[in-house]
Amino acid sequence: MRYLKENEIEPYLNAGKIIEQYLGTFKLDNLPCHRFVSIGKDKDGYYCFLVEVFDEKEDGIESIYDFSSIDPDNLEGIEYGPKASLKALLSELKEKVALSNDTFLLTGFLDNVMTK
Repeated sequence: MRYLKENEIEPYLNAGKIIEQYLGTFKLDNLPCHRFVSIGKDKDGYYCFLVEVFDEKEDGIESIYDFSSIDPDNLEGIEYGPKASLKALLSELKEKVALSNDTFLLTGFLDNVMTK
């Protein structure tokens, strides 16, 4: 697992890869939750999902990708975009959440981040 910097992610997105960033934990009604973003690109432009899920490790579910969404109306998260440029998408996203410029990951590695 290698972290990517913001200036490294666009070629991966252009190749059809999904990029993610773990944003941390929070509590909702005293239940532990996790937040992350998932960024991609399709024919319409760059898009992002802001995902918030319940921590269900105590229920035997081990992967953040299998945790239940806190919003039953937006199971995949809140969508932002599409935007014509990655810069425009990240700018909008940074108004909503605190993104780090150097902790992006290829999809599938968020479980590794949570166990640190």
